[in-house]
Amino acid sequence: MDAAFSAEQGEIRRTLREVISKRCGPDEVRAAVRTPEGHDTALWAALAEQLGLPGLALPEACGGVGCT
Repeated sequence: MDAAFSAEQGEIRRTLREVISKRCGPDEVRAAVRTPEGHDTALWAALAEQLGLPGLALPEACGGVGCT
């Protein structure tokens, strides 16, 4: 079993880390959980659109990326 990240996984990891570090400081997180939604909807939309985050864990047969 190879536990190392592929180049694609490494890029996703770097990009996600960059976005999260810019948008998820303690004050931002506290503010987000106080909203009716309980999260930052703009951040979630950006993660979904830019990274396809919701589809990363889905198999390709189900329309996902298959990064599981």
